[in-house]
Amino acid sequence: MDSFDTILEQLKQLQNRSRDQVSEQIGALSARLSRLVEETAASVGQDISTEIAGLIPVDSLEESLSAVREEMTQLRREKQELEARVQELDEVPQEESTNARGMSLELLRELDAARSQSELLRALLPVLCEFVSRAVVLVLRSGQVSAWSGIGFEDGEELRNWRGVASSSPALRLLLEKNCPVGFGAGDDPQFASWLEREGEAEHALLVPVFLRAQLMGCIYVDDARGGPWDPESAQALIAIGCWMIDT
Repeated sequence: MDSFDTILEQLKQLQNRSRDQVSEQIGALSARLSRLVEETAASVGQDISTEIAGLIPVDSLEESLSAVREEMTQLRREKQELEARVQELDEVPQEESTNARGMSLELLRELDAARSQSELLRALLPVLCEFVSRAVVLVLRSGQVSAWSGIGFEDGEELRNWRGVASSSPALRLLLEKNCPVGFGAGDDPQFASWLEREGEAEHALLVPVFLRAQLMGCIYVDDARGGPWDPESAQALIAIGCWMIDT
């Protein structure tokens, strides 16, 4: 082997050693990069978990859900108590209804059995007091108004002495003009305010016309004195039935 071959062999050996060294360095670098990636991933994962826990506070949500469950349980109990109370209240009118006939078939037969206008009106007045506090039949004749019979008033004798000029009452003037029911405040009407001074005023009052063969004969005054019942629609319906029976 001459010197050239020797040099070439030495170069090959140097190349192999260099390749081995570079491979070792690359392997070491690769291992370091792998460890760095793992450490970085673990750190980032931990940070993300911490941030998510901050954004979605699971512990607080559990406490809130627990409070909601308790509130729903309380609401269910209150609902059951209210349902029981409603059932109790529903039973009360049923017990009381045995004393209140209302517009029943029995009442209509009783009214139909009346043989005169006066009998029918006297039978009508007590039933009206199931819907209103007081009721009085007022007769209108030649511009005058007078009380014929009533119920719910303390002084019956004083009631029968009620007399006056119809035109002195705005409510009566409107009834005579329109021939229709008139609602008003009794305390605001001079005529009725004077009449009711000793009997006690009412918050609501109503005049319902009474016709005989299409002629206005008078009216029935009803009100809600002393916090009594006030169902003006039923009272008007009952009076209308009475007027129809009077006509027949």
